Amino acid sequence: MVASEPNEARVFLDITAIKKPEGESGSVYKPNWRIVVDERTQMKFSDFFVSKKGMAEPTCELFQRWKDVGREVRYLQMDNAGENKLLRSRCESADWEFWIQPEYTASYTPQQNHLAELGFAILANRGRALMARANVPLSVRYKIWRHAMKTATLLDGLTVATVEGKTATRYVLWAGENPKFAGHLRTWGEAGSIKTRVRGTPKIADRGTQCMMVGYSIDHAGDCYQMWDPVTGGIHDTRDVTWMHRMYFERQASLGIVIPPMVIQGIDETSTESGEGTNEDVLSEETQEGIEVETDAESELPTEGEATMDNPIAPTQEDARQTRSGRTSKPPERLIQEIGAFAAQGATAAANYEIALTAAEIQYYDTMKGLGENAGE
Repeated sequence: MVASEPNEARVFLDITAIKKPEGESGSVYKPNWRIVVDERTQMKFSDFFVSKKGMAEPTCELFQRWKDVGREVRYLQMDNAGENKLLRSRCESADWEFWIQPEYTASYTPQQNHLAELGFAILANRGRALMARANVPLSVRYKIWRHAMKTATLLDGLTVATVEGKTATRYVLWAGENPKFAGHLRTWGEAGSIKTRVRGTPKIADRGTQCMMVGYSIDHAGDCYQMWDPVTGGIHDTRDVTWMHRMYFERQASLGIVIPPMVIQGIDETSTESGEGTNEDVLSEETQEGIEVETDAESELPTEGEATMDNPIAPTQEDARQTRSGRTSKPPERLIQEIGAFAAQGATAAANYEIALTAAEIQYYDTMKGLGENAGE
């Protein structure tokens, strides 16, 4: 029977361990993950410990905080492992004096503790998704996995559910209000520069360091975040963050895509006149190797002033112009044709790969694309 009142709560508890594959060096810090799930609202709570038996005392402290606000635990669903028997003993001790009825699950019957078992599966999948989207290498995941699972647990509380005809987030159904961080959500894994300057910092030393957002500081103001420093391995609880608007770990571009160097008239004109930057042979070779643009021998390309099906309007003498030095400059016909071919296939490549461009690179790309479209008219 599902408990209908908060002060008659039945909770489901379980604990699991995270280990590195055999053969890998090093150990996982606080590998034991304990989850507690409220049956009425399916609100989840995750904590991590060095040993399984080490979770007994902190769990009693959690139950005491709930009791102080009128949410006393009456029924506790769990298996009969040694650490859970220790937890029961501590709950019934004179230190805590909890009147909790334990409900042990039968052997090989995980469905009797289904909310805890499902909670592990759901949160683990979401935590892995956070790390995958943040491009975190596998070697680094064992260092910050706890923060990913903790964040997944916190965000699960923002899930909307309906209990006894009331529809709200699980936080509202459980505690009556949403947490402070709900109004200050950020992308997990985002890079940010935090302030590290102290009174004794030298005048020419760095005032900050670049860290990775791995969670929310729930015991602080809503706009306070947990920032992981990969150099020291420490966590900074801070609100003084300058966000970089990108992931800390950037995804590597595919080796099958090569962006060839291109000379754009009007931008690289100065280097063209000095004999630098205009190497059409290099452009053709890199284009063929990286993007597989079909280009035939030089003899098959249209000669200067010749109209073709792809370029029905042949350049006229008016297209040529005189540079500052008095030399006559004509549009690089072969380059423009290759730009047109590159732009045609570039649309597909851009849809498949996310490329973080600076403002200057975006302007460069737009100019290049415009020349390619003009070449195909």
